[in-house]
Amino acid sequence: DLAGVDAGVGLEDVGGNVELYRSLLTKFRTDYIGAAAKIDSAIEKGNIEVAHLLLHAVKGVAGNLGATGVRDAADELETQLISHDPDGTKKAAEDFTAVLDGVLDSIAALDNEADAPAPPTEEPSAPGPEVHVSDPMVLRSYLSGLRQHLLAEKLRQCQLVMREITARNWPGDYNERVVRLAGLIEERRFEEARAAFEDLMGQFAGN
Repeated sequence: DLAGVDAGVGLEDVGGNVELYRSLLTKFRTDYIGAAAKIDSAIEKGNIEVAHLLLHAVKGVAGNLGATGVRDAADELETQLISHDPDGTKKAAEDFTAVLDGVLDSIAALDNEADAPAPPTEEPSAPGPEVHVSDPMVLRSYLSGLRQHLLAEKLRQCQLVMREITARNWPGDYNERVVRLAGLIEERRFEEARAAFEDLMGQFAGN
C-alpha cells in the first residue's frame, strides 16, 4: 500500500512493470520535493504564470503515477489562482503542500523498505533544493541534448530532459525561462517551445 497513490493506475501506465514504476516514483520524489516551496515563492512574488507552469508539470506526472490526490489538489490551486481569491488561494496552496508532502513521504518510506539510498539531509520543510545553484554551463549542456528532441517533437524524450533541468536551481532568471519552456513542452506547443528554447539559448550568447 502507498498512501495517496493508486498504484493500479500507475502500473497500467507502464505496462505492469513494477521495477520501472518504483523507479518513476523515486524520481518523482527527487524531482518535486521542492515544488511546493517554489510554487509558494512564485505566488508570493506575483509570478502567477510560473506557478501555473509548475503546477501543470507536477499535475501531469502525478496523474500518470496514480497520485490522484496531488493532481486534484494542483487542479484546485490552479482554479483559485485563476479566480484571484487570496483566501482561497492560500488554503488551496496549504492543501496542495500537505497532499504532496504526504505522497513524497509515502514514496520515501517505500524506498527505505527497499533499502534504497536516500539524500541524507532531505526533509520536506528544509530549504535544501533552494540552496545549491547550478552552473549555467550545465544547463547549456542539457539544452544541447534537448534540441534534437524538440526539433523532432518527441514529447517523451523532451519530458525526460526537462525533468532533469527543472529539478535543479538555476541562477538569475533562468528558472522562470526553464519553467516556461517545460510548460510549453507539456502542452505540446512545440513551435512556441522552440522559440522559448532559442530565447533561453540566447542568454548564453550574451554572457
